[in-house]
Amino acid sequence: MAMPRGLLIVRALVVITLISVPAGVAAAASKAPSRKTPVAVEPPMRVYIVRSAQDGCEPNCPEWIAAQGRVEPGSLGRFKKVLSETGKRNLPVLIHSGGGLADEALAIGRLLRSKGIDVGVAKTTFTPCAPEAAACRKKEGKKPLRGVPDAGFSVCASSCAFILAGGTRRFVGAPAFVGVHRGAMIQKKVLQTFKMTPYRARDGSVKYKRKLIKEKVISQRQTRAPDKTYDKYKKYFVEMGIGKDIMPLLLATPNASIHWLTQEELRSTRIATHRVDAEQLVLGATAAEDGWADPAVTGTVIETPPPATDCTQFGGSPLGCSWQFTPGASFDGSGAVSDPPQ
Repeated sequence: MAMPRGLLIVRALVVITLISVPAGVAAAASKAPSRKTPVAVEPPMRVYIVRSAQDGCEPNCPEWIAAQGRVEPGSLGRFKKVLSETGKRNLPVLIHSGGGLADEALAIGRLLRSKGIDVGVAKTTFTPCAPEAAACRKKEGKKPLRGVPDAGFSVCASSCAFILAGGTRRFVGAPAFVGVHRGAMIQKKVLQTFKMTPYRARDGSVKYKRKLIKEKVISQRQTRAPDKTYDKYKKYFVEMGIGKDIMPLLLATPNASIHWLTQEELRSTRIATHRVDAEQLVLGATAAEDGWADPAVTGTVIETPPPATDCTQFGGSPLGCSWQFTPGASFDGSGAVSDPPQ
């Protein structure tokens, strides 16, 4: 029997259902955009080992793991790869993310807890350039990534809260924000195209190796996540030692919106164990015995207000909007901005 010649191209229509907790800040920013205003879309999550670029820190510059962007399929694999590269070093994770796939985030949180890793909410500003800047990175060669941590206006929203919950210690300073809301079920119809290569099996039969070469989303719809989904989230939070008060906050907030946790909610839910900027997590945090100590107050600025729900910013200038803060105002943690005391 002759071997079939050539290749076969096979197309299949599949339905993919994902439970997602999309980023509320990004979702709100994309609401009714004008034709001239680009919609802010958070890039996929990337995970890197970073060495501090602070002047004078060598030869003992601190290192950390930077995780920034949307949680998607493959994010867990990136964490596993980076953790395998750290060896016996227990580096903290600094995260800045608007959320994404819930199950992926749950798996990352469990992985971090199993390794005894601390998590802080903070962006990483790379220097002299971000890893994605190909031309710049080519000049840098194989040098380690350098950067500085920056907790200011950093966010851990939506499913990112599951990753934060996985930290053994969880650092959320005054300039950083944690947000929660309900999830959504996203159902996609996808047309997949495969290349089928024939080969002869040991029994003499002809079989085919299948390789996906193209994928196109035909349609997509979003529906409310089933109630049993939240039983899984509740169980996870209990497993991680997070207080029961977090679930009512999550369930009371529609998927298209977001609830930014106040200082008291951060503390009562135990989603944060240290009210200390994540920069201190890298340098070696010092806090009160109960782990709850605010950074030293500078002037009259105590806290900054949370980002508006109609605006978003991820690792750079916001697209189509901006966050404005009055330098002399203070924030009491309840969402209300007040004038500084006289």
